[in-house]
Amino acid sequence: MPASIATLLKSSPIPHLHIVFLAFFLFNLVISLLEVPTVRLLEAALCERYYRTAHNEPSLALRAQLPPDEAACKIAPVQTQLARMLGLRLGIDAIPGLLTAVWYGAVADRRGRRLVLLLAAAGTLLDTVWLAVTCRFNEIFPAEVALLSSLFQLLGGGERVFNSMVFTLVSDALVPKKRTRVLYLFSTGLHVARLATPPLAAVLMDVDILVPFYVSYAILGLCFVTALAVKEHHATAGRGDYQQIDSAESVPSSPLIDEQNEEEFSNVTTNIPPTPTEPSFKPLKRLVSIFHWTRSLFPTIASRICVLIFLFKRIAFKSEHFVFQYASERFDWRLSLTAWLRVASGSGAVFTCLLVCPLLTYLLVRSGYPSFRLDLNVVRICLGIVALSFFMLFSAKTEAALVIGMIGAGLGEGLEPALQGLIAYLTDSERYAPLFTTIAVVNTIADVSGGPLMGWMAAIGRQPGGLVYGYCFLLASVIFVGLEVLALCIRLPKSE
Repeated sequence: MPASIATLLKSSPIPHLHIVFLAFFLFNLVISLLEVPTVRLLEAALCERYYRTAHNEPSLALRAQLPPDEAACKIAPVQTQLARMLGLRLGIDAIPGLLTAVWYGAVADRRGRRLVLLLAAAGTLLDTVWLAVTCRFNEIFPAEVALLSSLFQLLGGGERVFNSMVFTLVSDALVPKKRTRVLYLFSTGLHVARLATPPLAAVLMDVDILVPFYVSYAILGLCFVTALAVKEHHATAGRGDYQQIDSAESVPSSPLIDEQNEEEFSNVTTNIPPTPTEPSFKPLKRLVSIFHWTRSLFPTIASRICVLIFLFKRIAFKSEHFVFQYASERFDWRLSLTAWLRVASGSGAVFTCLLVCPLLTYLLVRSGYPSFRLDLNVVRICLGIVALSFFMLFSAKTEAALVIGMIGAGLGEGLEPALQGLIAYLTDSERYAPLFTTIAVVNTIADVSGGPLMGWMAAIGRQPGGLVYGYCFLLASVIFVGLEVLALCIRLPKSE
């Protein structure tokens, strides 16, 4: 770790912010490590079932070995099922986060961020175990049963809630001028994990398809121990326990809140259910109160545009999950080889998030340039880059064009930390916990809808002759172009 980064972490109010980074890195290392093995494991289960049922005889693969010969699985019926199942898995994976993100945000405020980190790690472990068992014994369990693994993410909320708690810890600890630089660092850790996992995943998959899962269990155990060592400090309380913020101080006034529903709105912001005078109208009043609360959390047009960008860029990036299957079919790559595409995107992401963006932030902010305006410009530039890159993935005629498109997609990864820094600037500092948990809900809504949508687009872009069009990448490019137009409409003050 560079000396400047180590100094930045040690200077924060949280003495062990570097431990938070380690827990974040280990958790996302597991997610990256299992990305391609999960595709291969599901493909193998679907492939064995296809040959078993289509020919009314034992699988053409050696029955004592999983997976079957990969080349035998590159047929339209199997790949179409696989694309749809991957899309459904992406969507179903997001449902636990959607149902629990706000609740775990309240738990984090009352019981601490560390507890939520531990629960999320435990739920992810159970998720991966169920997936491995059901796919390995595919003669007993239908392949679709593997989708139920997502239910285990109700414990802790999974990846989305885990990462939102990490971002909350960073926001608790640092002032805006340092916050974005550290967010770039954490984002770099995510992409370093993506750089480290392809060679490891390729080697482990060649041994056995389940070996990457065994290694992930050990890493999750280490992540659990690391999370136990995290020490917390509230952004304003200055001590380890989390004090509930007084609603009168933390909630800005809103023209939609009148004297009649002010008490109800206050109750929502402190996670206390409202007490309506007429029980029959309780659901309606609750929805109105949540609407008021959400509107107060994002009071400006700029902040609402940021929320829209969070939503739709997440949907667009879901198409990236299909690039491994796309490359395997279009260019006849083994799936273990496609893991190296993450090196291409990870290299671009590390270059952006570790070198370019932090250096620009340091130099320009030091010279007096407003950090929030720099964040906005980075958002605009990154949206343009990813729009071009995903169109290149769609139109790729050669392997080199595919790799260049993935590098460009990685270069655009500076979008996430810049957007986080921008929306944090637009939000009251005492509302960071509900802010990031609300963003987690927005991201989860995008996952629920984006996964199946992109899976459907990937499925229809496949012909029996083996030609794959990759319409999911074209749709992603169109979405990014629309978001670029929205970002250009954001207007901010000239100075802080």
